[in-house]
Amino acid sequence: MKIGTKLMVIITAINLVGIGGLTVSAVLFSSNQIVSISDEYVNNIALNTGSQIQLFLEVPLDEIRAVAQIADHIDELAPEERRFELDFMLRALCESNPDFVGVWAGFEPNALDGMDAAFANTPGTDSTGKFGSYYQNANGQVTLGAMGDFYTEDYYQVSFSSGKEGLIEPYFEDVGGKQTLITSLTVPITRNGRVIGVAGIDLTLTEIHDMVSLIKPYGTGIAGVFSHTGIIVAHPDPSRLGKQMRDTEADTVGEYLPNFVDAVTSGKSLSALFFSPSLNADFHLVSQPLLVGGSVTPWAAAILVPQATIMTPVYQMMRVLIILGVVVLAVLTVIIFIISRSITAPLKSMEKVFSVIGEGDFTPTLTAKSNDEIGNISRSFNDTLGKIRGLITTIKNRRCPSLKSEMILRVT
Repeated sequence: MKIGTKLMVIITAINLVGIGGLTVSAVLFSSNQIVSISDEYVNNIALNTGSQIQLFLEVPLDEIRAVAQIADHIDELAPEERRFELDFMLRALCESNPDFVGVWAGFEPNALDGMDAAFANTPGTDSTGKFGSYYQNANGQVTLGAMGDFYTEDYYQVSFSSGKEGLIEPYFEDVGGKQTLITSLTVPITRNGRVIGVAGIDLTLTEIHDMVSLIKPYGTGIAGVFSHTGIIVAHPDPSRLGKQMRDTEADTVGEYLPNFVDAVTSGKSLSALFFSPSLNADFHLVSQPLLVGGSVTPWAAAILVPQATIMTPVYQMMRVLIILGVVVLAVLTVIIFIISRSITAPLKSMEKVFSVIGEGDFTPTLTAKSNDEIGNISRSFNDTLGKIRGLITTIKNRRCPSLKSEMILRVT
């Protein structure tokens, strides 16, 4: 292999390794940085989503808290006045908030005023006379109905049993002639440290669903909200609302579903990368718990983003670096070719001169234009050749006179 070719191969290989290594290092570093930033970004979106939902639910919860706090001290009123006072507050709250499905309060038997029997079958009671008034917004009108046998229902039992505020699992109820997914915010009513009843507000989850449907991280991501037991509160697919995530989400998260369900039902934070077989793509999943008031049953806000979307900047940078690397490598190759030619051209000239000298001709000389090592070698070589030619001339001149003398002697 000729020197020029060797130079081209070696230097090009070194450049290729250097540029390739720099490109790979830059891509890996950028990839790690973008993954870290995206993880923080998606987590923040999940947290912000949870905060929006908390704020949305805290407002009505504050309203019913006020009712419960007054009811906690309602024994300061005469027994015969207590029902009228409580009914007045419940009706006023329902009328001032037409977006509430209903406002209600229920008490243990005779716990409100000890007068259940006297109020049997009156508005807001049943045949037992226990207080269980339910004010409902229906078609622009507020109506009063009896809650019936509410003691075993979750919307009553959660706060009654725990003595804490409650965020009830979503359930369907007829609202304006349409089955609508709703939840209840409940607050215990106490007397002397003992729970004697529960007050609550019923809300549709439509606004939460609409709010969450607008959240699209990176443009292609989706968001969802799940209750403490895994009931779907908000989802990009409205047909799944009110259904159990264990039954619906396997098509998206595949084998990762148990981990997702565990995070939601246990109130844990989750951030994970997984492969979805059905969608044939990698996804970044984040789930953050959200607590409302003093409830002990956290819901979860979840964000799902295709990993390819997150990595788009990396892929774009990779393409730019590859193109740039090819251009730089091509330019360097041309420069190396020119430099190698400038180095090997004098060497080729030397090779020709040496071939002529090898045949006994010492007349050629090397061109020595450059001031580098090759130019110095060429000038030294030319000097050496000049000395050799001078020596040859001297030898010839010395031999020629002796031949003349010998010829003269022979003639005489």
